[in-house]
Amino acid sequence: MAEKVVSVNKHGFSVKNTHGLPFRPVSAFVPAPRRTPASRAPDLRRPVVAVLDTGVDPAHPWFQGDPGDPVLLDAYDEGWPRPAIADYGPHHGTFVAGVVRQHAPDAIILSVTLDRGKDGRIADRQILKALTHLYDQQHRLIDVICLAIGFRSLNAADECYKEEVRAAVDRLAERGTILVAAAGNYGTPEPVYPAAFASKAALVASVGAVTVKGHLADFSRDEDWVTRHCVGVDVFSATPLASGGALSTLDDMAVHDDNEQTALTGFGVGSGTSYAAAAYAGMLAQALLDQSGVAPFDTSTPRERAERVLNALTTPDPHRAGNGEAA
Repeated sequence: MAEKVVSVNKHGFSVKNTHGLPFRPVSAFVPAPRRTPASRAPDLRRPVVAVLDTGVDPAHPWFQGDPGDPVLLDAYDEGWPRPAIADYGPHHGTFVAGVVRQHAPDAIILSVTLDRGKDGRIADRQILKALTHLYDQQHRLIDVICLAIGFRSLNAADECYKEEVRAAVDRLAERGTILVAAAGNYGTPEPVYPAAFASKAALVASVGAVTVKGHLADFSRDEDWVTRHCVGVDVFSATPLASGGALSTLDDMAVHDDNEQTALTGFGVGSGTSYAAAAYAGMLAQALLDQSGVAPFDTSTPRERAERVLNALTTPDPHRAGNGEAA
C-alpha cells in the first residue's frame, strides 16, 4: 500500500496526512448524547477532555450546554492565542470532539485550536505550546488530552524537541492528566511522538484503529508502542455547520477519493486513528467519572487515580480478534 502519511513541516504533521482517509457527509439530524443535568447531581465534577486539534464548531447542537454548565469551552477564553486560520474548516476537530462526546456525554470538552498554515499543516512547536498552556492553567484540572497529530524525530533538533514535549507530558502527568495520542495512519516504521511515549510514560496511551469486528484497520500503525485499540473505521460523528453563507470545508479534510470538495452537513462518517483515539479519550473520561462516584472517600492522588483507571481500561488485542484478549 502506498505511503500516505507523514508530511513533516519541521515538528508538525499535516492534519490532512494524519487523517488521510476519505470522509463522507451524512444528511441527518441526530440528537446530542444525553447528559446528566447538573441539577440532578449537584456534587458532580465533570471530567475535562482537552481536544488539541483544528477547532470545534460551537454552533453545532451537540456542543450546546446549559447556562453555567457548558459542554464546550474554548481555550481562547483562557489566554490561548487565536490562530491565523480559525474557521473550523477541516471537519477534523469537530468530528473528534463529537466522538469524545458520544463516549463521555457528561464530560466538558476544552477546545484548543492549533495554528496551521494554508496547506493544512500544524505550525511548528504547537504541540509543546499547547501542552505548556494547559499546564499553566492551574485553576483547571485537565483529566484527559486528546491529540491526533504527532512528529517523528529525524535529527538532533527533533530529538531536543521530543525531550521538551516529553517533559511537558510528564509535568501534566504529575497532576493526573492522561495523554491519549493517535498512533497515525500508514506511515513509516519510525516512532510517532508523543504517541510513542506510551511505551515508557505511565500516563500516555497510544491508540490504533480497529474495525467493528475488532480486526486491525489496514491503515493503522502496528508497532510495539501502540498500547490501545478502538474502533476507527466508519465512525459517525459531528461536523461543522455551514456559516456565513459558505460551507466550512477545506480540500485537506473534506474530500472524496477524487479530491473534490464535499459539503459538510453537520454529521459525517470517517475513518482514522484520530477517531479511535477520541473514542478512547472519551472512555477514559467516563471511567474517571464513574470511579469518582464509586469511591467518594478515595484518598489517592490525582496521578494515582489516573494510573489506576488507565491501567484498568484495556482494549481487545486486534491480533487476537475473536477471543477477547486485551491489549
